[in-house]
Amino acid sequence: MEKRIGPVGMDRPTPNGEDWKYVHTRMLGKGILIVEGLANLEQLPAGKEFMVYSLPLKLQGRDGSPVRAIAVLA
Repeated sequence: MEKRIGPVGMDRPTPNGEDWKYVHTRMLGKGILIVEGLANLEQLPAGKEFMVYSLPLKLQGRDGSPVRAIAVLA
């Protein structure tokens, strides 16, 4: 059985600062979205479920966008 990974969010500017292009290519090539530079993650309660909404701008000719990311407790 194949396991799937959903979007990955982090408070860092990239998953791997030393080899960011390789990591981005591998993750995005597997359909894993990367949401970088999130703030205030420490305010999310440990062990509680929440939904994250990340709304990108519709930019033509780009492969990424700034987002307004919010977390809503379940």
